[in-house]
Parts: sequence; structure tokens; C-alpha cells
Amino acid sequence: MLLLGLRPGEVCGLSWEDVDFNLDRLHVRHARLDEPGGVRIGKTKTRRSLRSLEMPDRVRRALHDHRRRQAEEHLRLD
Repeated sequence: MLLLGLRPGEVCGLSWEDVDFNLDRLHVRHARLDEPGGVRIGKTKTRRSLRSLEMPDRVRRALHDHRRRQAEEHLRLD
């Protein structure tokens, strides 16, 4: 969040489809929305919030490592 200037809801709205490791880009397309009765993933706060950001090396490595750990955990659970 701090390195890219993302809102908490934008970070929670990210999925792996929003991460482009080939171009080192992060696409902000959705946000987590807290509503009466629950939480959902929906549109960002404003249209200007839709954006594509260059991932600093530190962010790219952290996401790559997280994705690897997540895949390993998924395999253990299957």
C-alpha cells in the first residue's frame, strides 16, 4: 500500500489477474466494499481510481514469493 499509494479497499480488491509479472504492472480494477450484511468486491471509489501502476522490484518480489507460497499451500491441501 505504502509503496504504491493504494487505498486499503483497493489492496483487498486485488486478485492474481491484476498482477502482470511480465510487464511488472499492477492493475487496480476493483475494491473491497463493506456493506450492511457483508463484504463484496466491486467498483473502485472513483473512475480515476482505475489505473495501472509500475511495480517496484520490492513489490514484485514480495508478490512473487507470496504467490509461490500460496501455490505450495494449495498443493498441500489437495
